[in-house]
Amino acid sequence: MSLPKPLLRTIAESSLCLYFLLLPVTAGAKPGKFELPPPSEDDRIIRVDLLPKFTGKKADSGSPSNAKQREARIRSIAELFSRYNRKLSKKQARQYAEYVLQAGEKFGQDPFVLASIVVHESAANAAAVSRGGDYGLMQVRWRIHKKRIMKEYPSVKKAKDFLDPKINILMGTEILRDCRAAAGSDLRAGLLRYSAGNKKLAHRILATKKTLEDAYKKHLRTLK
Repeated sequence: MSLPKPLLRTIAESSLCLYFLLLPVTAGAKPGKFELPPPSEDDRIIRVDLLPKFTGKKADSGSPSNAKQREARIRSIAELFSRYNRKLSKKQARQYAEYVLQAGEKFGQDPFVLASIVVHESAANAAAVSRGGDYGLMQVRWRIHKKRIMKEYPSVKKAKDFLDPKINILMGTEILRDCRAAAGSDLRAGLLRYSAGNKKLAHRILATKKTLEDAYKKHLRTLK
């Protein structure tokens, strides 16, 4: 028994569609376009962002568990700042830690990364000014970001005003966010952009981040 020609044509067309659907999605891609060389052991360690994800949404501090987590973060960061800058009072160290958490929440960045940048860039010294013109806790280059800083923070009229700890951390965090976005959210690549390609600095920041994570866990266990 032979099938009608219209039915045969329909079957043939269906088979052709199925063939194209089953083709690999990279069939039309240029060779090697999406292929990356396998990372070295160091890259595997340094590229992984193990920190909790921060969406930029403010946490519900009214929740007992969230309040406990926040306090554990503040204590961990304040202790780190005090170790790097012995001249800081406990009140100052804690205030800087608060600024770090606020900036992290505002720009969706992990406060442990921000705190690590602060200690390795300025040793938690808010008055730090480098020979190259980097200012404050996060060592933001004034002459490059001057217009942006003054536009977003009208209270900053001159470079000296940018030493304000809160504004400096906010601006530095915003720049880091942009660096990470330009690097496809890759943490290490974002840090390299932030530090003008300083690989050793990026590695130290990530190592300190891990130290902060461990300190945070200890504080979390001791807090009631």
